[in-house]
Amino acid sequence: MSRSWWCWAVLWLCVSGCKHTHEEKPPESPVSTAPRACRAPDESGCARCCDPSPGGCTVRSWTGGAEAGSVQPWYNSEEASQDACPSDCAPCDPCSRRAEQELREMPARPECDCTQPKQIDACFNPTSCACHCERKERLTRACPHVSATPDAPAH
Repeated sequence: MSRSWWCWAVLWLCVSGCKHTHEEKPPESPVSTAPRACRAPDESGCARCCDPSPGGCTVRSWTGGAEAGSVQPWYNSEEASQDACPSDCAPCDPCSRRAEQELREMPARPECDCTQPKQIDACFNPTSCACHCERKERLTRACPHVSATPDAPAH
């Protein structure tokens, strides 16, 4: 065999083999399959939203009521179920539009010392410091990106 024939054969194998082994598929663009979390029932596809939990599912919705025309809709109804959440139910955003609004509008209560231990039923008296502190902590956990009005203890 001549050396040139051998070189051409190796070159052909390399080119034909390399062509197939080095061709790469273009990377697929990442497409999120996770549904968007709902912040309010008037958002598209968010008439209801679901919160899965180890014990089942909580479905939140807006029932309207007498004030339906005068207020911005919010999730004012909850149904708990021991079943898994429906597959067509979008997840609820922990920071609902109403929770964010409540936190932003929460007045400072300098007379309240929110470093005190929690009470069992803090909101038995809804105007108490214990209830104020519990609500503020819950809303701040749900909406950590929102700056709440600080409660400066009175001196």
